[in-house]
Amino acid sequence: MDEWHVGDPADWGDSVGVPDIPYMGYLNGEDDEDDDRWPRDEPDDKFSKAKALSDEAWRLENEGRFEEALVLINQAIEKFPFNPNHFNRKGIILNDLCRYDEAIEAYDRALAVSKDNNTLANKSYCMVDSLRMKHVTRRYTESDLDYINEALKILPDGEDKYSHLHMKGNILDDLGNHLDAQICYLLASEMYDRVDEAERQIGMLESSSSTFINITATKNYQFFRPFNEGVVVDLVRETDNSHDRDAIRVEIDGETVGYVANSEYTLIRQVKSASDIRNTDFTQARVLFILLGTYVIAELI
Repeated sequence: MDEWHVGDPADWGDSVGVPDIPYMGYLNGEDDEDDDRWPRDEPDDKFSKAKALSDEAWRLENEGRFEEALVLINQAIEKFPFNPNHFNRKGIILNDLCRYDEAIEAYDRALAVSKDNNTLANKSYCMVDSLRMKHVTRRYTESDLDYINEALKILPDGEDKYSHLHMKGNILDDLGNHLDAQICYLLASEMYDRVDEAERQIGMLESSSSTFINITATKNYQFFRPFNEGVVVDLVRETDNSHDRDAIRVEIDGETVGYVANSEYTLIRQVKSASDIRNTDFTQARVLFILLGTYVIAELI
């Protein structure tokens, strides 16, 4: 018998990884035809015939014959609608047909009978697939952020979160929250040390009463070489800048090394923009650190 993998129904393959749920003994391959937990008004042969149809539907699913599989799994459900594994399999088949809303409905029918971790995982991954398809035609919205958070919430412990966290990063990027998006990408890649460092730096920015800026347009400087910690930079207002009347040039020893960030694509919420500080008396800033290898953070002095 084939080895069980994430996404397979709970009674497919061997017992490795299959959740042990006493309420539904058949999930571990046990014979429930005589189980008195099934409704008494359903003849045993309906359970057996439905299981045979379900097994054949699953065989067709594994051959990529999704439409045929859907016909048979619906027949199985019609004969015996009390087996949550039929609905789990239907959800998988519909997911492969890119009919995500229907798939989630099928998973919910299964979960209404048994809170099986395998079905929860299947539903959670389906929610991510649904979001991925939506992005083909539109940008992500705040409701999509709520949706991916719900998918993460129901994902059982121990399941792979890479696709969820990467999707959340994509959504946050679309919403203009680039800093949190980068943290999600790091979490997806399990780069926890960098996440810890970033959260420490962000915490310092949020708890301080000082004013901070982000220096952008620094791509010409490999490894941010001029921006060592403690370096003092000069802030020069460009009153004749035709592209941005609030532009502030950043110089080190008279050489231009960047600009104070002034757009939604380069700003983070913990810093001030060039427009915010243009009419202040600040003329210098001290470099503090490079946040997430991207944002040159400096404190106005």
